[in-house]
Amino acid sequence: MCPRLPALLVSLLALHSPPSLLPTAGCSPPCPPRCACYEHADLVDCRDRALQRVPAGVPRGTWLMELGGNNLSHIAGGAFAGLWSLRVLVLTDSRIRDLQPQAFLSLPVLEQLDLSWNRLAALPDDLSNGLPALRELRLDHNRLQRVSGSSFQHLDHLEKLLSDYPSV
Repeated sequence: MCPRLPALLVSLLALHSPPSLLPTAGCSPPCPPRCACYEHADLVDCRDRALQRVPAGVPRGTWLMELGGNNLSHIAGGAFAGLWSLRVLVLTDSRIRDLQPQAFLSLPVLEQLDLSWNRLAALPDDLSNGLPALRELRLDHNRLQRVSGSSFQHLDHLEKLLSDYPSV
């Protein structure tokens, strides 16, 4: 909820403040540190920020999150918890070696997941749990050596899978 300023205070600010200090008509959720947010924080860009973990404080209404080019190394279980509106998640070229169980749990409308150009050797058995709407999964340019059939068990709407792993 956005704070509301009393009308008298707004009037005084308007008379005695530069425009950059005036309160805005709309109110956007805060953006995570070291990230840029666009369209009222619906688009969160954390590309090439040398992040070592998924940032906290991502606005719940975010539908696109770009985390490519970081040094994430692993994605913890529940890393994206509460991002019910997330439709596109880009994690390309982030040096990810490990996806913990339940890393993508509770992303009910996620349609595109890009894990390309990482260092993944295996996928968790529960990769598809919590991804009922996933249509596109990019796994190309990883080091996949082990992929369980259960990793893809719940991907009923998958239309596009990019992978270098021969049995996927």
